[in-house]
Formats: sequence, C-alpha cells, structure tokens
Amino acid sequence: MPGLDEIYEQYRGELFRYLLRLTGSAAQAEDLVSETFLKALQNLHTLKKEEALKAWLFSVARHAWLDWLRARRETVELSDLLGLYLADEAPTRAESRALLARVEQLLQQKTPRDQAVFRLRLQGYAFSEIGRALGFSESAARVVDHRLRRWLNEQIKEGEL
Repeated sequence: MPGLDEIYEQYRGELFRYLLRLTGSAAQAEDLVSETFLKALQNLHTLKKEEALKAWLFSVARHAWLDWLRARRETVELSDLLGLYLADEAPTRAESRALLARVEQLLQQKTPRDQAVFRLRLQGYAFSEIGRALGFSESAARVVDHRLRRWLNEQIKEGEL
C-alpha cells in the first residue's frame, strides 16, 4: 500500500474536481478534500483491497459532501414542512398551523412506526436512512410513507366537507 503522501498526491486533484462539481465552491471543495483525507487516514485500516483505493476515497468524499449538505440545512418551521409534505402548493402560515394541529391529531391514530416514518421523512431523511434507523427496508419505508400520506390527505379532505 502506498503511503498517505503518495495517495494524496495521486488523488487530490481528482477529488478536488469531483467535490468542486458537487459544491460549486472551490473553497468548500478544498475543505472537503482535507476532510476526505483526514477520514481516510482514520479509516484506512477498513480498506479491504488496495485496488479499491480510488473508489473508496471517492466514497469517503461523497459521504463528506453529504455530511456537509446535512449540516448546512436551514431550519424550517415544522408546519411549513408539513404543508409541502402533504400538498402540491404551500399553504399560508395560518393554514399551516391548522393543518399541523389536525395532522398531529390524526397521527395519534397510527402506529408508532408510521409516526416515526412520517416525522423522519418530514425532517428530510431519505427512505434508505429511515429504513436503517427503524430496522426495515428502504422499500418498506416508501410504502409506509405513501400509504400514510394518502390516508392523511383523505382524512383532511373528509374533514373539509
């Protein structure tokens, strides 16, 4: 296995260009390259095959970028997220608050698993992350989310009549 200096010299440019395309910022790409090599140094012992080094480094870089994206998420009101989650268009703030109260009431009728999927999805987690966190597959998380969203929409429409 080549030394870290050799690995750095060989892959720094490619990683920088890759992260620059993802972030759109040279400064951020440089920070993420540094973070990538720091994580690589800490986890080099987990690399199984030396031939997989490049793919592994790019995987580490992608995860560093995803962590950066998660960290820079702006805080949004739960009621605003709820409106975007359920509807095609965002409701007014007053409508959002009333909708949030109604949905909270309706969710009490559902299982803790359904409630957890709803809350995690509302916070922006991917279905794969939700499945891992709750101990089932990504497709199961998608099905629960779809059925719950459909049920909530039906219940809300019935309440409007």
